[in-house]
Amino acid sequence: MRIGWFTKYLSLSSLTLVASSIISYVATIFFISHYTYWGGQIGELGGVLDYNPFGISNIYHLTKDNLRGQLLFSFLDITAYLLTAIILINFVALYAESRKKTEPKGYQVRSYAILNVTIAILCILSYVLHTMMPIDGELHHAPVIGGVVDYLFPFYIWVTHVSQGHIETSLNWPSFDFTLWLLFTLFISTVIMTAKQLGSQNEA
Repeated sequence: MRIGWFTKYLSLSSLTLVASSIISYVATIFFISHYTYWGGQIGELGGVLDYNPFGISNIYHLTKDNLRGQLLFSFLDITAYLLTAIILINFVALYAESRKKTEPKGYQVRSYAILNVTIAILCILSYVLHTMMPIDGELHHAPVIGGVVDYLFPFYIWVTHVSQGHIETSLNWPSFDFTLWLLFTLFISTVIMTAKQLGSQNEA
């Protein structure tokens, strides 16, 4: 009974964390989009993102008179912490389920816990390496420093460079939003795992 109570609330906590990760991720991209568009006067050079995984990231806006950038917004990398918590919680759930005596559903729940750990690891890799660092790189290290980020939820993110107040459309960087769809997949898997855990405990 003690293990059943533990895994029940562990699973519900995992579901809450996945939902929070989706909200945090989408909010982060929209904030980046909003603040890189800040300003808009002729001569604006666009925004720059300094991304620090698991740390505090900053968004600056450049002008002809201030190439060092004006700090507009700082944010803690909450999404990375939430995804890490999901990985740890599913490892704990995997250990707890391995101690249960029920055969069929116990094995099913363990398989979903393994799947969740795998997807969550892919999520954090995609978030850091495929989404945030490329945005940082395109805004910061391209031949034309500074630009704007557009987000076509839930499909595409792209960076457009800005030069002397004019958007340089020839230097776009488009990317499909793999991270969000991995998070959606993780959410569905977690819902199924939660339902199976609650079902196995009700039968017990």
